Amino acid sequence: MIGLMFFAFMPWSRMITAKNDFVHFYIGGLYYGHPEIFSPEANYAKQRELIGATLEHSFFGRPAFYGFFLKPLTWLGYMPAYWLFQFGSLVALAIFLKLNMRRYDRLLPLCLMSPALAANFVNGQDVMYLMLFCSISLACIEKDWDLLAGLALAACAIKPHLFVMTPLAAVFFKRWRVLAGGAIGGAVLIALSLASGGLKSQLELMRQLGNPEHSPYPDLMPSLRSLTGDHNGAFLALALAVIAATAWLMYRSRSYESAFGWALIGGLLAAYHAYIQDCLLLILAIALLADELTKTARALLLVTILPFAYLALAAGYPYSGVFPALLLAVIVAQLANSLRVRSAQPVLARA
Repeated sequence: MIGLMFFAFMPWSRMITAKNDFVHFYIGGLYYGHPEIFSPEANYAKQRELIGATLEHSFFGRPAFYGFFLKPLTWLGYMPAYWLFQFGSLVALAIFLKLNMRRYDRLLPLCLMSPALAANFVNGQDVMYLMLFCSISLACIEKDWDLLAGLALAACAIKPHLFVMTPLAAVFFKRWRVLAGGAIGGAVLIALSLASGGLKSQLELMRQLGNPEHSPYPDLMPSLRSLTGDHNGAFLALALAVIAATAWLMYRSRSYESAFGWALIGGLLAAYHAYIQDCLLLILAIALLADELTKTARALLLVTILPFAYLALAAGYPYSGVFPALLLAVIVAQLANSLRVRSAQPVLARA
């Protein structure tokens, strides 16, 4: 009921009419191999053709290899492709729950009332697929199929900025074959990207990503940008501090899985470009960290994931700053406990 209530207040008509972010993915598939795959002008023209309108500040801005994997959807008309994509997200959700319910028995109700999950479908986004790739990678880790785990994780490069810290989990726990799998998968993806317009096209993507228009409305982001706005210097300083603190917690983690969970939290907080649907990663994070978090840190993370914190996020600045502040509090609470335990160890050793 809580989930339905939040869904009712979202612009759900975007989902019904398919006038949402899926149009960019469809265009990325159409334009894969085309020199104008990252041209805003070409994207806007195709948007008008497909949905009769243009979405402000919005065009295909993912790595070009993603267009290769989206290409089969373009063999269908726009609306059939859209509903197939959404159905795929539902299947990804079911597999995610099957693979992770044993980690955290409250996973299903958290998903059902998550505004982030509703936003994923309303906005025609693909974060549920990222959750699937992560879950497959973690399942491979449990079976010691580390090379396959790295290959599955490489697929998360469709949103690489959210996963910049995940390789540290493999480094700290000496899972070198995970890194090898990621490197092999990454090399294949780079080759597929270069096959769409060569180096010139990839440089155009970098130029477009550097355009502030590509990351608008910082006051609605769940990351540090809700606190810093367009003050890039302040954002960079805070992001580096978060990365350092999260790396320490990853280093002190009990397992690869819990280090991976911290990487998801740190990656979301330090992301320059993140929106409500990306908060879905926090649900996987709490499943991975539930047994390791202190009581205070677990309560804070749960409060962040529960739907009511999203009311502050949706309210814009300064209220939206509550969301990243809660995530910062999770890190600080766990960090304080980690340092306290570390300082007590010499005393225990002498005793």
